[in-house]
Amino acid sequence: MENNLGLTNVDFEKLYSHVYELEGIRHPLTYPIGLERAAKYIEKELESYGYITERQFFELPGFDEPFYNIQGYFSDGASSDVLVTSHYDTVHNTPGADDSASSVAIMLETARIISDTEYKNRLKVISFTLEEGNPIHEQAANIQAQLCGLIDDQLRPTSFGALEKINLMWKTILGMNRG
Repeated sequence: MENNLGLTNVDFEKLYSHVYELEGIRHPLTYPIGLERAAKYIEKELESYGYITERQFFELPGFDEPFYNIQGYFSDGASSDVLVTSHYDTVHNTPGADDSASSVAIMLETARIISDTEYKNRLKVISFTLEEGNPIHEQAANIQAQLCGLIDDQLRPTSFGALEKINLMWKTILGMNRG
Protein backbone atom coordinates (compact mmCIF):
# COMPACT_ATOMS: atom_id res chain seq x y z
CA MET A 1 0.00 0.00 0.00
CA GLU A 2 1.37 3.43 -0.92
CA ASN A 3 0.78 6.45 1.32
CA ASN A 4 0.95 10.15 0.54
CA LEU A 5 4.72 10.23 1.21
CA GLY A 6 5.44 7.77 -1.59
CA LEU A 7 6.62 5.05 0.81
CA THR A 8 5.28 1.58 0.23
CA ASN A 9 4.36 -0.96 2.89
CA VAL A 10 4.99 1.43 5.79
CA ASP A 11 2.17 1.34 8.32
CA PHE A 12 2.20 4.78 9.96
CA GLU A 13 -0.45 3.74 12.47
CA LYS A 14 1.82 0.88 13.54
CA LEU A 15 4.76 3.28 13.90
CA TYR A 16 2.62 5.54 16.05
CA SER A 17 1.37 2.64 18.17
CA HIS A 18 4.95 1.47 18.83
CA VAL A 19 5.98 4.92 20.10
CA TYR A 20 2.73 5.15 22.08
CA GLU A 21 3.38 1.78 23.75
CA LEU A 22 7.04 2.49 24.47
CA GLU A 23 6.73 6.11 25.62
CA GLY A 24 7.64 6.44 29.28
CA ILE A 25 10.62 6.20 31.58
CA ARG A 26 12.81 3.16 30.84
CA HIS A 27 15.83 3.86 32.98
CA PRO A 28 18.01 1.08 34.49
CA LEU A 29 18.41 2.80 37.86
CA THR A 30 15.26 4.83 38.43
CA TYR A 31 12.66 2.74 36.59
CA PRO A 32 13.89 -0.76 35.69
CA ILE A 33 10.28 -1.99 35.50
CA GLY A 34 9.74 0.30 32.52
CA LEU A 35 12.93 -0.99 30.91
CA GLU A 36 11.74 -4.59 31.31
CA ARG A 37 8.27 -3.73 29.97
CA ALA A 38 9.85 -2.23 26.85
CA ALA A 39 12.05 -5.28 26.34
CA LYS A 40 9.07 -7.61 26.52
CA TYR A 41 7.14 -5.43 24.06
CA ILE A 42 10.02 -5.56 21.56
CA GLU A 43 10.30 -9.33 21.90
CA LYS A 44 6.55 -9.83 21.51
CA GLU A 45 6.41 -7.70 18.37
CA LEU A 46 9.41 -9.39 16.74
CA GLU A 47 8.03 -12.83 17.55
CA SER A 48 4.66 -11.87 16.04
CA TYR A 49 6.50 -11.23 12.74
CA GLY A 50 8.14 -14.68 12.92
CA TYR A 51 11.54 -13.65 14.28
CA ILE A 52 13.53 -15.74 16.71
CA THR A 53 14.38 -13.51 19.67
CA GLU A 54 17.33 -13.84 21.96
CA ARG A 55 18.54 -11.86 24.94
CA GLN A 56 22.26 -11.02 24.98
CA PHE A 57 23.05 -10.82 28.69
CA PHE A 58 25.93 -8.88 30.20
CA GLU A 59 26.86 -7.93 33.75
CA LEU A 60 28.16 -4.73 35.30
CA PRO A 61 30.14 -4.67 38.56
CA GLY A 62 28.01 -3.58 41.50
CA PHE A 63 24.68 -4.69 40.01
CA ASP A 64 22.97 -7.90 41.07
CA GLU A 65 20.84 -8.32 37.96
CA PRO A 66 22.32 -8.63 34.47
CA PHE A 67 21.39 -6.26 31.66
CA TYR A 68 20.58 -7.43 28.16
CA ASN A 69 20.20 -6.44 24.54
CA ILE A 70 17.49 -8.01 22.40
CA GLN A 71 18.18 -9.46 18.99
CA GLY A 72 15.81 -10.87 16.42
CA TYR A 73 16.56 -12.90 13.33
CA PHE A 74 15.28 -15.66 11.05
CA SER A 75 17.10 -18.97 10.61
CA ASP A 76 20.32 -19.06 12.63
CA GLY A 77 21.14 -15.38 12.22
CA ALA A 78 24.63 -16.22 10.94
CA SER A 79 23.80 -15.37 7.33
CA SER A 80 22.47 -11.94 8.25
CA ASP A 81 24.36 -9.19 6.47
CA VAL A 82 22.01 -6.30 7.23
CA LEU A 83 21.82 -5.01 10.79
CA VAL A 84 19.17 -2.56 12.03
CA THR A 85 19.63 -1.30 15.58
CA SER A 86 17.89 0.84 18.16
CA HIS A 87 18.04 1.40 21.90
CA TYR A 88 15.24 0.98 24.38
CA ASP A 89 16.53 2.76 27.51
CA THR A 90 15.92 6.39 28.46
CA VAL A 91 17.61 9.16 30.35
CA HIS A 92 16.43 9.49 33.97
CA ASN A 93 12.96 11.04 34.25
CA THR A 94 12.32 11.50 30.52
CA PRO A 95 9.66 9.90 28.31
CA GLY A 96 12.21 8.69 25.76
CA ALA A 97 9.94 9.19 22.76
CA ASP A 98 12.45 11.08 20.62
CA ASP A 99 15.47 8.95 19.79
CA SER A 100 14.81 5.78 21.72
CA ALA A 101 11.13 4.90 21.22
CA SER A 102 11.16 6.30 17.68
CA SER A 103 14.26 4.27 16.78
CA VAL A 104 12.65 1.12 18.19
CA ALA A 105 9.46 1.87 16.22
CA ILE A 106 11.41 2.23 12.97
CA MET A 107 13.40 -0.92 13.72
CA LEU A 108 10.19 -2.88 14.40
CA GLU A 109 8.46 -1.55 11.28
CA THR A 110 11.51 -2.42 9.18
CA ALA A 111 11.49 -5.91 10.70
CA ARG A 112 7.77 -6.29 9.94
CA ILE A 113 8.14 -5.21 6.32
CA ILE A 114 11.21 -7.40 5.69
CA SER A 115 9.61 -10.43 7.37
CA ASP A 116 7.26 -10.82 4.38
CA THR A 117 10.04 -10.73 1.77
CA GLU A 118 12.69 -13.02 0.37
CA TYR A 119 15.30 -10.91 2.20
CA LYS A 120 14.19 -11.84 5.70
CA ASN A 121 17.18 -14.13 6.33
CA ARG A 122 19.56 -11.27 5.51
CA LEU A 123 18.24 -9.06 8.34
CA LYS A 124 19.16 -9.07 12.02
CA VAL A 125 17.75 -6.51 14.43
CA ILE A 126 19.21 -5.59 17.79
CA SER A 127 17.80 -3.24 20.41
CA PHE A 128 20.41 -2.15 22.95
CA THR A 129 20.07 -1.06 26.53
CA LEU A 130 22.39 1.32 28.42
CA GLU A 131 22.93 3.49 25.35
CA GLU A 132 22.05 6.56 27.41
CA GLY A 133 24.88 6.06 29.87
CA ASN A 134 26.84 3.78 32.11
CA PRO A 135 24.86 3.12 35.30
CA ILE A 136 28.07 2.56 37.28
CA HIS A 137 29.21 6.15 36.59
CA GLU A 138 25.71 7.54 36.97
CA GLN A 139 25.18 5.82 40.31
CA ALA A 140 28.54 7.11 41.63
CA ALA A 141 27.77 10.64 40.40
CA ASN A 142 24.32 10.54 42.03
CA ILE A 143 25.81 9.48 45.38
CA GLN A 144 28.33 12.33 45.26
CA ALA A 145 25.66 14.84 44.20
CA GLN A 146 23.46 13.73 47.11
CA LEU A 147 26.35 13.99 49.58
CA CYS A 148 27.00 17.55 48.33
CA GLY A 149 23.31 18.45 48.68
CA LEU A 150 22.88 19.03 44.93
CA ILE A 151 20.09 16.45 44.48
CA ASP A 152 17.49 14.88 46.75
CA ASP A 153 16.64 11.20 47.21
CA GLN A 154 14.48 11.32 44.05
CA LEU A 155 17.46 12.69 42.06
CA ARG A 156 15.88 16.14 41.68
CA PRO A 157 18.15 19.20 41.86
CA THR A 158 17.65 20.94 45.20
CA SER A 159 17.84 24.44 43.72
CA PHE A 160 18.44 26.33 40.51
CA GLY A 161 22.05 26.85 41.56
CA ALA A 162 22.39 23.10 42.14
CA LEU A 163 20.98 22.47 38.67
CA GLU A 164 23.59 24.79 37.15
CA LYS A 165 26.38 22.97 39.02
CA ILE A 166 25.09 19.56 37.90
CA ASN A 167 24.91 20.72 34.28
CA LEU A 168 28.47 22.04 34.48
CA MET A 169 29.63 18.77 36.02
CA TRP A 170 28.07 16.70 33.20
CA LYS A 171 29.46 19.01 30.52
CA THR A 172 32.91 18.58 32.05
CA ILE A 173 32.56 14.80 32.29
CA LEU A 174 31.21 14.45 28.75
CA GLY A 175 33.91 16.77 27.39
CA MET A 176 36.64 14.70 29.02
CA ASN A 177 35.23 11.48 27.57
CA ARG A 178 35.23 12.78 23.98
CA GLY A 179 38.99 13.21 23.62
